[in-house]
Amino acid sequence: MLDAPIFVIGCGRSGTTVLGECIGVHRDVAYLHEPRAMWLKAYPQGDVWSADAVRRNGRIVLDADDWSEEAAANLERDFGSFLKTKRRARLCEKTPINAFRVDLIDRAFPDARYLYIEREPLAVARSIAERCKKGTWWGVQQYKWRQLAALSEEIPQLNGIAGRCVTDLQKALMEWTLSTHFARRALFGGAIPPERALALSYEAFTHDPIAIANAIEKTAGLRHDPAMLVFAEAHMRPARHGEAMPADLVVDALLVAAKSLCAA
Repeated sequence: MLDAPIFVIGCGRSGTTVLGECIGVHRDVAYLHEPRAMWLKAYPQGDVWSADAVRRNGRIVLDADDWSEEAAANLERDFGSFLKTKRRARLCEKTPINAFRVDLIDRAFPDARYLYIEREPLAVARSIAERCKKGTWWGVQQYKWRQLAALSEEIPQLNGIAGRCVTDLQKALMEWTLSTHFARRALFGGAIPPERALALSYEAFTHDPIAIANAIEKTAGLRHDPAMLVFAEAHMRPARHGEAMPADLVVDALLVAAKSLCAA
């Protein structure tokens, strides 16, 4: 059985990768970066990216009802094999879609630790929009986007906005809003003991990486390793401010909805 696996949670392009890499330099930790194949082997209904997503009836949200003993055993076996290969005691995993799947993860790994990172929404949206130029962020034939849009219609504050999202920036801001809403509700809504989940901001990590690295070690239950502090100091830099946003009524509507849904 895995010993208190560590899951990095957050919307894509929020700093999840650098956070995972920072934890991964710890001498007791093996970092597993977006192991989609492992997740889909156990839970094929979580496929929202591939050409098989339609056949699998892939969904954005997976919860405790999706858990099965067989699937959980398969996933734990694959995670354990990775740990054995790396010869480490603790696993750290990050897959951004897991912002929608914390309830499932906690059913499968009831002693898990969660490190939730959040970044300013427009910075995330700009980063996603830029990444969209290089690949199929929204899945084959926009399948992932269509699932996000359908999910948004179930939330009163977002009702009717997805149909107005045309640009990648607008769609990205919708993804940030949904990811943030689902992650915060699952992690900090009272179901998970507070000692097992840490909320941090990308901006705070860049301004005081040492303090954040120490807080990460405490929540994750890791002994102190100076390598994490060295990595944090070397790689975390304050983000540059983006250009001023042109007027965009859809973006404005999403920011209002996000403020309502994701209020601390």
